[in-house]
Amino acid sequence: MIFDATRQIPASIAMCYPRHMLSDACFEFLASLKEAAQTLSRNAAHYTDSPLGYGDEIDALLAACEDVQLAPWNEEAAIRLIKLASSVLAYYDTIPGSPEIAARQERMKTLVALFRSDLGDAVADEVATLIPDLTSESKKAESAALQLKPLLAKLGKVAYDMAIKIISDVASATVTKMLGL
Repeated sequence: MIFDATRQIPASIAMCYPRHMLSDACFEFLASLKEAAQTLSRNAAHYTDSPLGYGDEIDALLAACEDVQLAPWNEEAAIRLIKLASSVLAYYDTIPGSPEIAARQERMKTLVALFRSDLGDAVADEVATLIPDLTSESKKAESAALQLKPLLAKLGKVAYDMAIKIISDVASATVTKMLGL
């Protein structure tokens, strides 16, 4: 049916059509994403001088917020921000002494033990020094992943498979991405 622009569309037909176009809904979504990044940036900035030891993670979070504010349609920036925010939820706002932290620490001890049993004390000690950076979202996480990658390749098949499972469970999003997990 063709509508004549000079006539009113009957109410029964008008109810079938949305008031906005799909692109309007997408624009509104991206605008709300930009606003959410602004809010998170403002709230995260309060923790830059926190005695809780947030450091590179806050810097990475603030940079990701800025990227989303500048270009909310950039899916890589949005994904990075979401991963960083999720990591903070998983790793930094877990109550000290909680079962989650104890389980994560136990998994990392298992990882070090895998390296110790397959490659000896020196390599296991090197892996142990990387662990704080492997579980954080920081620039150090990238370096730790690059240092860990050749060590993983030296593991036997069974130890390698177990190590990959542990790393997938407890490492930061940056590390898992760099290791291709």
